[in-house]
Amino acid sequence: MWTEKYRPKKVSQMIGNEEARAELYRWLANWKPGMKSIFLIGPPGVGKTTAVHAAANELGYLVLELNASDFRTKEALERKLKGISRVTLFGEKTVVFLDEVDGLFSLEDRGGAEYLLNLIDNPEIPYVLAANRDDLDFVKKLERKTQVIRFKRVPLREIEVYLRHILNSEGLKVSDELIRAAINSSFGDVRAAINNLQAAISTGSPMYSYRDRDYMLEDVIRNLTLIRRKTELIQMLSNSLSDPDSRLKTIFHSIIASNLPINNVISSLRKISEADVLLGRIKRTQRWRLLRYMDRLLADAIYGLTLIPSEDSTPWNIRKRIWRGDAVNLQRLARYLNRRFRISRGDAILFYLDIALLVYKDKLEFLVREANLDEKGGEILKEERDSILEKLRR
Repeated sequence: MWTEKYRPKKVSQMIGNEEARAELYRWLANWKPGMKSIFLIGPPGVGKTTAVHAAANELGYLVLELNASDFRTKEALERKLKGISRVTLFGEKTVVFLDEVDGLFSLEDRGGAEYLLNLIDNPEIPYVLAANRDDLDFVKKLERKTQVIRFKRVPLREIEVYLRHILNSEGLKVSDELIRAAINSSFGDVRAAINNLQAAISTGSPMYSYRDRDYMLEDVIRNLTLIRRKTELIQMLSNSLSDPDSRLKTIFHSIIASNLPINNVISSLRKISEADVLLGRIKRTQRWRLLRYMDRLLADAIYGLTLIPSEDSTPWNIRKRIWRGDAVNLQRLARYLNRRFRISRGDAILFYLDIALLVYKDKLEFLVREANLDEKGGEILKEERDSILEKLRR
């Protein structure tokens, strides 16, 4: 892969983000125990990882690189980092690079996020953290405790110069049209541009890399009809700027709020249900690499459909009515759904009540009885059941 073959060995060999690269280099060159850790923030493919390795290579450091999203618990992080408390490791200076720390955001981290916050206090060796997004509470906490360096998208003109350098090194001649197509589809992501160009040369036509770009989930849903292959959709979901819970809930709500035929809705909800079960298993076992299978199920649920992204499926007012004046029935129903489907009580009401109404649409009296709802609660559920079924028929 050209991305590895031409990965810069020195900070000066990189393109874009000159000030950010220089600041990182100066920090590592002057590092002393107790200094603040560095926090690199910016989208994928703009040089964060490359800059760390290039600076370490020049200054004689060994890089211990971990993907924080793969070690979300305190115990997992501690096992990896325990003992690395000296300036040297096997006689070499060491810098610890924790990538994708924004993957430590969820409540299921089981202490991983808090452990990391404590770890970077008064460190004995240099720590570099990296994240793709800065809109999470946990990331904001890290920003307050670290020296933040922001990386931006690389200007397209600089990417073009770099691609032509690679082509010249490879002894290849490529049309300007093909080069520009690879660049324009990269959106300032150097890695994606290189992959696009290499793929285009291999096939003789433009092939754009979905692996190294990030996407807004809403844009993916809004443009479903433009996605020609399911494999592209899977990759776009995997690289969307949304955590797994948000992906699941937003797609679920978008299906419920749609005007799709009832058979399509039922088929999609079955796939979403399978994805939900898998996500629960991932959280229990902490096997986060299985997320790619969840994204496949979500892709199966929405591929080829016409949807409008929705984060709130409320085509009806059950949430407002129950919270306003029927807290007893709300608690009873939440307890029942919690026991029956092993989901939290809060999620049961806020996110899964609509699907419960579909599941029990012909057995609503059974639901009322099992959840021990009173007459008022039963009437509300019947009204909302009828409302959602009517909407789905339209």
